[in-house]
Amino acid sequence: FFKQGSTSMANNDIVPILKKLINLMKDNDWTLFVEGYADSGEKWTKGGDSWDLSYRRAIEVTKSLIKRGVRPGKVTTVFYGDSRAKSGDLNRKVEFILRKRDLKTEGKRVTPK
Repeated sequence: FFKQGSTSMANNDIVPILKKLINLMKDNDWTLFVEGYADSGEKWTKGGDSWDLSYRRAIEVTKSLIKRGVRPGKVTTVFYGDSRAKSGDLNRKVEFILRKRDLKTEGKRVTPK
């Protein structure tokens, strides 16, 4: 999650998540989608709308993943601004979606923690 109007992450909980994600990406032939979001009506503090803010959040996380060893060709970055903001939810976030490239090989079951 991110601070209001910012591309700075709200806490350091993301580092262990990124490490797990990087290990998953190294061990598998998957595509990673990094999706950026913003709260309804949220604006970037440096001058930009919710679309710009969600784009910058997703790019910050994508750059961090690539810097830590994920191949750029395995990452797709998308952003939604506040178009998918859910009332009552914290929408200042980036979500990850993993997709297999090889649909013939059986996948691994991952238990969320």
